[in-house]
Amino acid sequence: MFGAVQPLTAQQLAALSQRLSGALGTQVIVAEVRTVQVGANANMGTHFVAIQNGGAHIGLKASDRGVPDGNGKERLVAEVAEALALPNACKAAQIAVPEIPALSTETLTLSNGWKAR
Repeated sequence: MFGAVQPLTAQQLAALSQRLSGALGTQVIVAEVRTVQVGANANMGTHFVAIQNGGAHIGLKASDRGVPDGNGKERLVAEVAEALALPNACKAAQIAVPEIPALSTETLTLSNGWKAR
């Protein structure tokens, strides 16, 4: 479930939108960013969702759990799943948004255009 809206400025939202657009190859306009509850583990505070004006969501994971190139490995798995047209496969990319401290290092993004129900 989505958590609290993150207090981001218009400039921070624009920077995130610009980097997501470049990485995903499509125009992205982020209206807000919220935390996402993923369980009671060490990564709990590092998962976010970027919610676009039209309602589509892009998952953001700002942690690699200490695994060398963990986000890169997860991105590779997502790319293989997308190439094989597996069910629920998501487009993945890695971005950094220095304007947003929580996303200032390499962040894994996952996008399949799903909407909350």
